[in-house]
Amino acid sequence: MDSIIGFLSWYERTSIHLFLNNKISPDELSENITELATIIMLHNITAPNMKYGHDRLLYYEENNNWMPIENYFANNPEILHKLKELTIKNETL
Repeated sequence: MDSIIGFLSWYERTSIHLFLNNKISPDELSENITELATIIMLHNITAPNMKYGHDRLLYYEENNNWMPIENYFANNPEILHKLKELTIKNETL
């Protein structure tokens, strides 16, 4: 989901990979990571299938069509609403 919303820093994205490979403990994850993970789990949010096109732009799959990632939240406003509060909090930090 962070590929779409862009909430986490490069360091935080790296931390997630380290955690998933048992290289760091959950205590070493940032508050941003744990808050985003909590929202994703509470609302059963799943990331769409995504791919980079030949034009090097990111696309997601919706109804067997590949759409530009910029359209994701316009086409899925309920997910945007669930994540908006977290994004606003991050911007005010």
